[in-house]
Amino acid sequence: MVEVDQWTLQPGTIIHERYRIEAVIGQGGFGITYRATDLLLEMDVAIKEFFPRGYANRDISISPQVIITGGRIRSEYEKWRKRFLEEARLLAKCTQIPQIVRVHDFFDENGTSYIVMEFLRGITLKSLTENNGKLPSTRLIPLAIPLLQALDSVHKMDLVHRDISPDNIMLMPDDTLKLFDFGASRIMSPEGSHSLTVMLKHGYAPQEQYSMHGKQGPWTDIYAFGATLYYCLTGVVPESAPDRVFKDDVQVPSALGADTIPAVDTVIMKAMSIRPEERYASAQILAARLSKALSVENQSKKTVLEEDREAEAKAKEEEARRRAEEQRKWEEKEARRRAEEQRKWEEKEARRRAEEQRKWEEEEARRRAEEQKKREEETRKRAEEQRKLIEKARIIVGAMIIIGVVVCAFIFVPKVFQNPTQVTVTAKLDLTAVPATSTPVPATPTPVPATPTPVP
Repeated sequence: MVEVDQWTLQPGTIIHERYRIEAVIGQGGFGITYRATDLLLEMDVAIKEFFPRGYANRDISISPQVIITGGRIRSEYEKWRKRFLEEARLLAKCTQIPQIVRVHDFFDENGTSYIVMEFLRGITLKSLTENNGKLPSTRLIPLAIPLLQALDSVHKMDLVHRDISPDNIMLMPDDTLKLFDFGASRIMSPEGSHSLTVMLKHGYAPQEQYSMHGKQGPWTDIYAFGATLYYCLTGVVPESAPDRVFKDDVQVPSALGADTIPAVDTVIMKAMSIRPEERYASAQILAARLSKALSVENQSKKTVLEEDREAEAKAKEEEARRRAEEQRKWEEKEARRRAEEQRKWEEKEARRRAEEQRKWEEEEARRRAEEQKKREEETRKRAEEQRKLIEKARIIVGAMIIIGVVVCAFIFVPKVFQNPTQVTVTAKLDLTAVPATSTPVPATPTPVPATPTPVP
């Protein structure tokens, strides 16, 4: 058991109203592992608590609540906690793989997340090697092959363990190996994972894990698995990958007194190649090569290398076919997407043009109606002005007539009152008809008598 400190949950603590913490059985960079009791099913379980060092803190004497300080740190913490649960959901789908630890439950509590797994009763390969000494290849390889096949299934689910080592593989009472502690695992992208937080074990972590921008994938686990086999066969932890880059002094297992054969040496050293592209393409291929190396102990190193090249060539061909198929599917999907986008664009463009045409027609109709209205208004104004002019002319003419009458009245009326006889005679003479053959009126007028003749 691991010593309890101020940030681990105390024995007797109940979480999720179901699990009672019994003891701490492991601590790592990403979390703490407890042995607990499932009060509902009355059985032992292992509980992994997400507790990344450098991000999380708490004082268990006050509260089991995890404390996160700082906005940027909280953002990073929540991002990693979300991935922790995503990996738990994915591992829960591995229940049909007996070599992978089984996930029973996962939940959020105390400001962090928990994964409930089966409690393994066995011994780790690290403890087995330390207690019993080096393992012979005839004992180790048959145990490792089923685990490699299981690891290949995990890789096909786009999950990489990233922390394989002798203390994360347990030998069970039924003489099978189980892989556990996926705390540093990562869901990988098709191109491989980049910019991952560095959580590694020297001697088992490949070179790409030492770089913040290293491209990691199944090849990362293959290196770690090869290093784990190396340790179990020799009892010696391999040199760290960065040291091997400058000077690779790692000797083959048989040179260190391992109970093995050159064919197995060749396979393990290839799995531990510094360059990722020089390692085996998959865990399945590594399992096949170990199986064949163990079954034909008398084959030469050259034969093993040749078969490795053939296996690699075949794997590359399969990878090329897979990529070609993916490329074809992608191109078909892209063509459909572009055709759909083109159709949508054309429909949108047609609607836009129809809308513009409708707006233009409406605007043109309004403009023409407005112009017609203006013309009618102008015509009405001109008619009104002409009517007013005619009215003014009539008034002026009427006024002139009245003025003429008044003027005539002023001219002729006084004369009537001054000489009324003359006016009467004149009027009478005017009423007398003058024949056409009448005698011309003499130039000398007839004198008018002084006494006026009465008018009848």
